[in-house]
Amino acid sequence: MPKCRDCYWARRTDTGNPMQRNCLANRKDLEEGEAMSSLMAGKLVNADDEACELFKEKSGGVDKRHLDA
Repeated sequence: MPKCRDCYWARRTDTGNPMQRNCLANRKDLEEGEAMSSLMAGKLVNADDEACELFKEKSGGVDKRHLDA
C-alpha cells in the first residue's frame, strides 16, 4: 500500500518535524481576475500515513550518474 511520502502532492514543511508533510491535493484554481492563480489549501499529514484516494505517483526524474559528460 502506498504511503503519503510517495505522493506527488505531499510537500515537506518547515515545522521542524521531517516526518510531517503538507498535502496539497485539494488545491483550487481561482477565477481569471483573482490576484492569485490558485489557492493552496493544504493539511498536515504524516509521511507514514496510508495514501488517500487522491494519491498520485511522484515522477522518478532522470538518473544523471550514467550520462556521458
